[in-house]
Amino acid sequence: MSSITSLDLAHLFIKNIFSKHGLPSSIVSDRVLLFVSSIWTNRCQQLKISRDLSTAYHPEADGQTERVNQILEHYLR
Repeated sequence: MSSITSLDLAHLFIKNIFSKHGLPSSIVSDRVLLFVSSIWTNRCQQLKISRDLSTAYHPEADGQTERVNQILEHYLR
């Protein structure tokens, strides 16, 4: 499996999520490098999307993020 870059991720979000469901006012994510990169940060600023990052080393927040991701994946199918 090939690895994804921050630029790839931004393009995937725009093409597959934002174009079909509109722009969110905010995105909640953990602190994975893809979501804290300058490319992702700049793209969110351009689109006026605030980013809410979970607290580092806070498993409860990461668990909440993972649960929301599962719900979104199910909803988007």
